Amino acid sequence: MIDINTWPLNAQIGFGLAPFVIALSGVAMDVHIACTRHFWVMCKALQNNRWLQQQVQLWGTKGVMSRALVVASISGALAWPRVGTGRRAIEMDEMHDFPVYLQRRMKVSSWLMAVGGTWLMIGAGLVQLGKL
Repeated sequence: MIDINTWPLNAQIGFGLAPFVIALSGVAMDVHIACTRHFWVMCKALQNNRWLQQQVQLWGTKGVMSRALVVASISGALAWPRVGTGRRAIEMDEMHDFPVYLQRRMKVSSWLMAVGGTWLMIGAGLVQLGKL
């Protein structure tokens, strides 16, 4: 059994902080997209997309937080196309017409958040197992 409490203190701190750094890097990428012209490039590329229209109607486009939530929603649909097309969030032809540079950034941000969240849950499980 892995007992995280027996690790050196620096390793424990690093293991505990790493998921936050990873996930917050993804959030920072989404916020950067939301605060720059990339947000409007995304909206123009998906101007006929019902999912984007629903997200914009739900969250709005006035504040940074609302834009970041819209970007995160579309990023998830781009990063996991089976889920995105299954929920009709995005169509395959829209994905092919989407700007490649922006699609790559949005996929990376989604993956960073997913990896950070998964790491955090595994780390919390290891801490709980160490208490047994």
